[in-house]
Amino acid sequence: EITNSIKKIIKLKDPTNNVLEHWKRPSGLNISKVSIPIGVIGIIYESRPNVTSDVASLCFKSGNSVILRGGSEAFYSNRILSKLFRKSLKKNKVDENFVQFIEIKKRSVVDFMLTKMSKFIDVIIPRGGKSLVKKVQDLSTIPTIGHLEGICHSYIDKDANLKVAKRIIYNAKLR
Repeated sequence: EITNSIKKIIKLKDPTNNVLEHWKRPSGLNISKVSIPIGVIGIIYESRPNVTSDVASLCFKSGNSVILRGGSEAFYSNRILSKLFRKSLKKNKVDENFVQFIEIKKRSVVDFMLTKMSKFIDVIIPRGGKSLVKKVQDLSTIPTIGHLEGICHSYIDKDANLKVAKRIIYNAKLR
C-alpha cells in the first residue's frame, strides 16, 4: 500500500510554479499570483508509518523540505522509511536533507521543535488525534495547519451514482 500511495503521488500534477491569477495594472505593470513551495514543513504525527512515506512524497513533490517527528509506536518503521527516502534522494543527486527524521524519542523534542525552531521551520502540521493537534496549536510559535474537530467534507460530482454516493457519505459522516 505504501508503494501504491507513492506511485499515485508521483503521478500528481506538479503543484508549483502554476500561475493562479494574472492581471495588469493601469500603469502597465503585469502581476501574477504563482504557486510556490512553502519551505520547511514540520510534521508531527502519531503511529502510522504510511504517514512517513506519504508526507515525504507529498513534500518532495511540492518542493518542500520536511522534518518528520513520528510517534514512538512506529519509531523503527518510520526511521527505516525515512532512511530509504534519503538514500533514494542521494542516489538521484538530490540533497538527502530534503527529508529529515527526528531520531529522538523524548516527548520534550516536540516541545523544542514547536517553541525553538521558528527560524528553521516555516509551518507545523500535526497529524493525529485531537489532543496532539490541540497541543501543537497551543504551544507552537510556528504557524500551524491543523484541525481540532473531525471536519469531513465530501464532494459529489454531477456524474456520480447518487445511490452509491449517499451510502459513502452516510458511512463517512456517521461512522
